[in-house]
Amino acid sequence: MFDPYYLTVSVRAQLVSTGFLRPFRHFRIIPTLHNRCQNISMFISENLNPLNKRTDDCVVRALAKVLGIDWKSAYTMLSAHGLKMADIFSKNYVWGDLLLSLGFTRSGILNTCPDCYTIAEFATDHPAGTYIIGTGDHAVAVINGNWFDSFDSGSMIPIICYRRE
Repeated sequence: MFDPYYLTVSVRAQLVSTGFLRPFRHFRIIPTLHNRCQNISMFISENLNPLNKRTDDCVVRALAKVLGIDWKSAYTMLSAHGLKMADIFSKNYVWGDLLLSLGFTRSGILNTCPDCYTIAEFATDHPAGTYIIGTGDHAVAVINGNWFDSFDSGSMIPIICYRRE
């Protein structure tokens, strides 16, 4: 079956120009040697949890990645901030407040579904910079157009963005 989601840039451009394929916002590019220079975003599998656990520690992993610190240091930093705010550090407003205190800037991301903006599209649109993206119940590190997570979260819908200045 023909799948327009996974085409190289040159093949897709030819199909669009001949009228065989309509321009489509949600197609994903397969990274190839030819199109790597075109700021192609990629999912990079990385689990900074020291025991490689798949647990509810996404904000710890994202913070550790963007700050370049180990998982335990990020966990300790978040825990201390949660204690200061008298709430659990995994709450969005708690870790968001920590990021703001570290000099990050916050922006909302507007989405209207069914044509929703995904983490993969955010990464493609931001080939430079360091971000933590929140979806409401998940946090992901995006660095220079690549998103780092323990699973491919590229299809998730972001609602908030923290940019490291």
